[in-house]
Amino acid sequence: MSVLKILIIVTNVGMYASGNLETGLWLSELTHIYHATKEKGYEVTIASPRGGNVPVDPESLKHFTLDKISERYWNDSNFRQLLKNSHRLSDLMQEEYDLVYLAGGHGRNG
Repeated sequence: MSVLKILIIVTNVGMYASGNLETGLWLSELTHIYHATKEKGYEVTIASPRGGNVPVDPESLKHFTLDKISERYWNDSNFRQLLKNSHRLSDLMQEEYDLVYLAGGHGRNG
């Protein structure tokens, strides 16, 4: 049996459209599925529309929202490198995945 290939799509948007407030990926929206899939031995790819850095919503890092799983990954330098170097979604158009997951975060048109 082959290993399941999972694509997790995250945002590159780091500011609300007004430009007055930081936003980004809601960390636990990524860390929980990432943790579960890695425990199962699945192949996971993290991609974003522009590739590169994935901003993290600062609200998701606050004490009352940062759970143990998310905190563990946030403190892991290898995981943080993944967030700094996400794949560009358009570069993966020819790839086949068994599952595509859209992690919560803010985006905008245009």
